[in-house]
Amino acid sequence: MSGASGTRTGLVEPGYRLRLDFRIERPGAGLREIMERLMAKIGIRTGGGVERAFSWASGALRLGASVMLAAACGVGLAPLAQSIHSAGGNDRGQIGDGATPVAATPILLPGLGPAKGVSAGDGFTVVLKEDETVWAFGRNLDGQLGNGSFFSTSAPVQVSGVSGIKQISAGRNHVLALGADGSVWAWGYNGSGLLGDGTTVSRSTPIHTLSLNTITKVAAGLAHSVALHQNGTVYTWGANYFGELGDGTTTGRLLPAPVPGLTDVVDIAAGGFFTLARRVDGTVWAWGANASGQLGDGTTTSRTSPVQVAGLSGVAALAAGYDHALAARMDGTAVQWGYGAGSTPVSVSGLSSVQSVAAGNKYSLFLDADGSIRGQGVNFYGQLGNGTCSSAASLGPVLAIAEAGLVAAGWDSAVAVDGVGEVWTWGSDSDGQLGAGRPTFRTSFAQISGAGSIVQAAGGASHSVALLSDGTVSSWGDNYYGELGIGDYAPSGTPLPIPGLSGIAQVAAGAYHTLALKADGTVWVWGYNYDSNRFPTQKTGLTQVVGVAGGGVFSLAVRSDGTVWGWGSNSQGQLGDGTTASTSVPVQAAGLTQATAVAAGTYHSLALRQDGSVWSWGYNPRGQLGDGTTTSRPTPGPVLGLPLPATAVAAGGHFSAALLTDGSLWLWGDNEDGQIGDGTTANRALPVEAAGLPHPVASVALGYAHALAVLDDGSLWTWGWNASGQLGQGNRTDAHAPVRVAGFGPASLAAAGANHSLLLKGGCSVSCSALVPASVLSGSPVNFSASASVSQCAGAPDFAWDFGDGSPPASGADVTHSYALEGTYTWTLTASADGVTCQRTGTLTVASCTLTCAASAPTLLNTGEPGAFSATAQVSAGCAAPSFAWDFGDGSGAATSASAHAYSGPGARTWTLTVTSGALTCTRTGIVTVVNPPSVTALAKKTNPFRVVVTGSNLQNGMQVFIGGTPHATVTYKSAAKVVLKGSTLKSLVPKGIPTLFRFVNPDGGWAEYTWTR
Repeated sequence: MSGASGTRTGLVEPGYRLRLDFRIERPGAGLREIMERLMAKIGIRTGGGVERAFSWASGALRLGASVMLAAACGVGLAPLAQSIHSAGGNDRGQIGDGATPVAATPILLPGLGPAKGVSAGDGFTVVLKEDETVWAFGRNLDGQLGNGSFFSTSAPVQVSGVSGIKQISAGRNHVLALGADGSVWAWGYNGSGLLGDGTTVSRSTPIHTLSLNTITKVAAGLAHSVALHQNGTVYTWGANYFGELGDGTTTGRLLPAPVPGLTDVVDIAAGGFFTLARRVDGTVWAWGANASGQLGDGTTTSRTSPVQVAGLSGVAALAAGYDHALAARMDGTAVQWGYGAGSTPVSVSGLSSVQSVAAGNKYSLFLDADGSIRGQGVNFYGQLGNGTCSSAASLGPVLAIAEAGLVAAGWDSAVAVDGVGEVWTWGSDSDGQLGAGRPTFRTSFAQISGAGSIVQAAGGASHSVALLSDGTVSSWGDNYYGELGIGDYAPSGTPLPIPGLSGIAQVAAGAYHTLALKADGTVWVWGYNYDSNRFPTQKTGLTQVVGVAGGGVFSLAVRSDGTVWGWGSNSQGQLGDGTTASTSVPVQAAGLTQATAVAAGTYHSLALRQDGSVWSWGYNPRGQLGDGTTTSRPTPGPVLGLPLPATAVAAGGHFSAALLTDGSLWLWGDNEDGQIGDGTTANRALPVEAAGLPHPVASVALGYAHALAVLDDGSLWTWGWNASGQLGQGNRTDAHAPVRVAGFGPASLAAAGANHSLLLKGGCSVSCSALVPASVLSGSPVNFSASASVSQCAGAPDFAWDFGDGSPPASGADVTHSYALEGTYTWTLTASADGVTCQRTGTLTVASCTLTCAASAPTLLNTGEPGAFSATAQVSAGCAAPSFAWDFGDGSGAATSASAHAYSGPGARTWTLTVTSGALTCTRTGIVTVVNPPSVTALAKKTNPFRVVVTGSNLQNGMQVFIGGTPHATVTYKSAAKVVLKGSTLKSLVPKGIPTLFRFVNPDGGWAEYTWTR
């Protein structure tokens, strides 16, 4: 990139490849875990949501000259509590001490000059001094500083073993240098053969690039290298993803080879994935990636062989950025093409005497013949040097430098040499690439300046957020994805208030995103979480939320009805819906109810249930789910082995914690850095207690691989990974068991980012949650359940419930209330201690029950005859089950839906059925007539003619007789004691010797049966 190429990409762009080159130091670990951990510690950002912890290789930091960073972006004080303290990594300003990682105005590096050449890569800077030695500073994870080590440093170090150097060029993480004899030296990253030595082994000291001599210029691109031969031919090597080697293929090469058909070249430049060459006739040729039109041929089609930049001639100088290009013309004007400018060159207005150009990642610098520098484009890290971090579409001056002679643009920082050879730098200082000696970590807790009252804080990968007692929110640190919520992408080393955000009850931070829960139960999000916003935006589809958590690139919310919802990345099942499908729409965790709190790690999730059980789901190769296995699971399941119910849960990178009712702290999962706190570095698939940690613990916070615990007495204990001093112990040594932070206290509440820690010191704080159903039926009792935790308060919390229906408030953590009328009611929980309150609100919908019933009963019964009484009832869903009550009208009854009842005497009886459901009643009535039946004592046969004489009692005139079920019409009534059956068919109805059933029915309905054998 104009002598400086490199990338600090946020998301790998479509079609681009992300490549890692590293040494496996733990052969027993899985490849995925090693890659993920490496990415986490060195700061690589991916759309997959690797939560990273930064400044890992800064152990050899040497302080240079005492230079203050001037005009840092985002400096300003928010009304923060006078007792918030921080420690740990500060490469993005996340500890909030004002030591911002940005200089928006150039700063002088005294003693480094005189210089005659400069170049900038991704997080590091290279300087060629007048004595032809090479010096470098900044990131050194791949040996790009060339001093034989892999330790980053913010102070210049000399590149070993090279002298007599004429020109330098820095790529993303490798460097090319041209010797006086035309030979080429290279060092740094070599994963694609960038160094041209025939291998892919990275080098921390310079090596000769094979087969190259009589070279006149070198250019380092993002992942490829270019050299110009004195005969006018061009040699390329390294990666060839889009044809950037210009050989007609997309096959990479480990050794230099000439670009076919290209001659008479006098200048070269290497960009992101494309290459430029200027021929002696002043025309420009280009090849490689072209998605943004950076080849200037009027298309967006990538080219594997050189094509001429359209309509461009008379060019004097070239520069290639990540995806745009610049040219200075012999008449002093300048043109640009690619990102933001189009696919053919267009003039840059306002320039008439340009001497040279420099291109970075979407920003441009122009050096005028009078020594002034002007810039335009993206300016998130102050790389335009104009004193601000506001991007500019038009040219503006770079401040402070008089009579510049050279300028180079890196990924997000720039470097220049003034008229007397002094070196100036500006832009991002995330890895010490400005050379100002700014420490990128702090090993002991120090107070963050400000005033106000903080009640809660949270930390992300490299940013921090705080909730103030007035319900507003402040944030500081990195802002690459808009995670600060302030409307731009500029980082801040001091707290800034988030505009337009109020009424907040809780804040949470994911790796690169932030969440805020309002007291009304709505959730507001910003930053990168499978979607991106730089302003707080309400998350649709979520209401009545009582708690939130942010993970790697996903979020969790628990609602007042006890359900858990998640959205974002779901590659490891961390959303808990039984799938691995990522989504920006909240989905419910399967089968999980009565949850009161949630916690989120890099790829795993935890929930605390009302009964004190802990449930987990998601990624599990290190045992972070606590179920005794290392098998990942996309649905919630219980954590095993906790001896008591839990009161709080926390999730780190790949480990988990639970605070139990006795005040003990139990942890499980990844333990490579001792973060479990059991005195070992063995992973734990089941919970173990933190060794030697006194009881009771009041609160716990987990970072990527470190832990903090605040005890009831206000003492602070820390353990785990400590490369950036995040344990606050005054050193950078890991601790495998809890260690008390000496001289600090009383602490009230801790929070942890990936590799930094935040602590609230002193003062009472109250946090609370409520569990209330979302809908009920009128008249039904509703359970209202609350929990609260207090820190540094004199007494236990008090609870007050307002049910929203005009009824008197109720006190107590668990209460019951019934609503008489339909409607939607807003309830409010207030938990208070020492005058500090925590509120939660939600809505509850009350619907009415409906009840219908039916009864079946006899209308006529003999005295003593059992009658069948049965009932049915229907109630609306959710209503109380119906209960039944029968009144048979004779002083007796039954409490079942079906009953048999016999009456002891004749008469009309009125029966009543009553069905109840809650406060609802359904009634049915009817009349049953009870009569005395006839009594038959004997049947006798008479002949001539054939007849049957029936004797008995209560035989009524008009009686009906049925013989074998057939009615017999000829019945002669003699008296109440005698009737005679006659007729021609009678004999056939009563066959001789066969028992025959006779049924006698009186006119009043009474009946009797008698079996007779003739």
